[in-house]
Amino acid sequence: MVISFIQQPLRDTYKNIYLSEGLNYPDDIISLFPTLWSIVTLIFIIFLIPKLKEKNHDTILFWGMLFITISNALILVTKPGAFGFFLMIVVTILGAIGAAIYYSFVDAILANSVDDQRRAHVLSISMFLISLFSMPVGAIAGQCYSFSKLLPFVLATFFTLLCIILIYQKIRRKKNFSSKESHDF
Repeated sequence: MVISFIQQPLRDTYKNIYLSEGLNYPDDIISLFPTLWSIVTLIFIIFLIPKLKEKNHDTILFWGMLFITISNALILVTKPGAFGFFLMIVVTILGAIGAAIYYSFVDAILANSVDDQRRAHVLSISMFLISLFSMPVGAIAGQCYSFSKLLPFVLATFFTLLCIILIYQKIRRKKNFSSKESHDF
């Protein structure tokens, strides 16, 4: 969970600057991307997330993080021009869908995994630790961006890939455990 919150500032802190400096988009065009992100996120939270509540949460986390990873990776291959602009729209839509899915469920899973009497305490400690570990990431992203405009996005992609691997391992472990348990009876 902490890893997913580390990739977020790596991607988000310098994305608009990269759109301006790296892809040479005018400022009025850049404002389209956060607006599109918000619209897509709202649509998915209102219409899709309620339908996914009964599904396997680990699988949903996997798919959400996969969308985020694809979005991060596509930033790396986006070039200036019309096709690059279209690709950035795809990047924004995939990232918004992935974030809506992943972050909605990771918060719910954390809240539901703790009993009611300890929930506030555990959530506050969890958020403190996430903030503690992700706090220096903005400064690190700045240093990375000054070294290479794409480096923050490379690191964001790396961290989301790491999340995918960890979630996939959890899914496999759970599947192996449940199949072993069913053979024991």
